[in-house]
Amino acid sequence: AAYDVVVEDGAVLRAPEFQALTSLTLNGSARIEGPSGSRMTALDSSQLMDMNGTSTVYASTVHLGQDLQMEAGTELDASVVKLYSKLVEPGGTYTVPRTEVASNIVLQQDTTVSYPDFNVNAGNRLDVNGHVLTMNTDYTQSTSSNAQGLYMQTVGSEVFIAGDATFQGSGTSYMNVGSLHLRGDLTVQSGDSFKPGPNFVTYLDGTTPQAVQFYRASTSYTRFGDLTVSNPAGVTFAATTGTDDFAAYDVVVEDGAVLRAPE
Repeated sequence: AAYDVVVEDGAVLRAPEFQALTSLTLNGSARIEGPSGSRMTALDSSQLMDMNGTSTVYASTVHLGQDLQMEAGTELDASVVKLYSKLVEPGGTYTVPRTEVASNIVLQQDTTVSYPDFNVNAGNRLDVNGHVLTMNTDYTQSTSSNAQGLYMQTVGSEVFIAGDATFQGSGTSYMNVGSLHLRGDLTVQSGDSFKPGPNFVTYLDGTTPQAVQFYRASTSYTRFGDLTVSNPAGVTFAATTGTDDFAAYDVVVEDGAVLRAPE
């Protein structure tokens, strides 16, 4: 470990694990990797990771305590990146199959992310805080108690998910104010992990066929708040256990849209 760490142009830092206690800067063609060119097991940047030129990080797990800045020619190649204070918006090549929220993050501005697989882990929260969050990716959240995962309690909160959305775990997210736009499939894998408030609007507004699959569909378990369906290719509802008792408060099916459900 060290406080301010700088890896200069042409230099290579090799270690099993490394922690930058304040900032980590890579200049020029600098590279960080594990012993003998393998993946570094864990790289921890407690504040800013600043990647310049054509620098490269090659690691298994990267912990980003605050921010990531990447110039266009840089590459972050990691198995997983864990975020602790903000959703980073990489400017270089982000070769990371899984990105996780590993703390309680509160958005401070409208944000767009394109991580290949975006997750909020159990015990953590993503507070939209009255902003617009656009995910050009699949999204998965796991909860271990209430008020984890997506947290939408502030007027103006909007979330757009271009890929598939999966809700799982033993707690209910607090989605009570704002709206959720889903362009892919919605899968709920436990009884109460998706139960928005009555004034919260979910929009199923994809342009290709969408599937909604609830573990248990009923007013007591998984249900919608308000629901608007505008997909002309159709939305098909199904439950994996119990009854197919799909429910919402105010329901709007727009012109040309198709809602398909057993009940």
